[in-house]
Order: sequence, then structure tokens, then C-alpha cells
Amino acid sequence: EVVGGDAVVGGDAVVNALLGDLGLQSYRRLFAVEMIDAETLPLLFHEDLEEMGVVPDAARAIAAAARRLVGAPTPPTTKVVAVDSAQLDGAAVHQARLERELDDHRE
Repeated sequence: EVVGGDAVVGGDAVVNALLGDLGLQSYRRLFAVEMIDAETLPLLFHEDLEEMGVVPDAARAIAAAARRLVGAPTPPTTKVVAVDSAQLDGAAVHQARLERELDDHRE
């Protein structure tokens, strides 16, 4: 395939077919250049695709289609926030103290 005068060498057939099915074949060159294949595509989140240069709506559609392709559930739209274990330990200590105080109050 030739795009804009640059030869696109290969590209993953599954990824090319998925992009074509979504009407997003214009991204085939980008995915070939980034070496995104059928194994790596389902591991990418729409934010990863946007960082590659895919517009947000297309990124969401590609990510969802890739997950369906491998039978994986679509991830939640909310971000997971990392919490330091020391924070959790402190919270657990605080909760235990509050529960003791509540128990004392109930008696």
C-alpha cells in the first residue's frame, strides 16, 4: 500500500481489517509505523491511541472493537487512581479507631 508517497510495509492484516471495517483505513499507515499488531492493539486504551494521533471518537471505537475482537470486556471509563499502601494503612488505623469510638458510644 502506498500512502502520501511513502510505502507502508506490511501492517498487521487483522489490524488493517479492523480499521477497514470501522471505516478508519486512513489510520493503517500510522498503525504500521507504530508496529501495532493484533496482539498489542487490545492492550491499548483509547488514551494511548489518542497519544499516537488518533482522534478521540475514532480512538474509542478502535479500542472497543479491539477488545471485542479478543473477547475482552470494555474497560471502565473512569480512571483508576493509585493509592500508596501507607495511605491505606493509615486509613485502616483511622477507621479502626473510629469504630472503637462508635462501639464505646453505643454502650
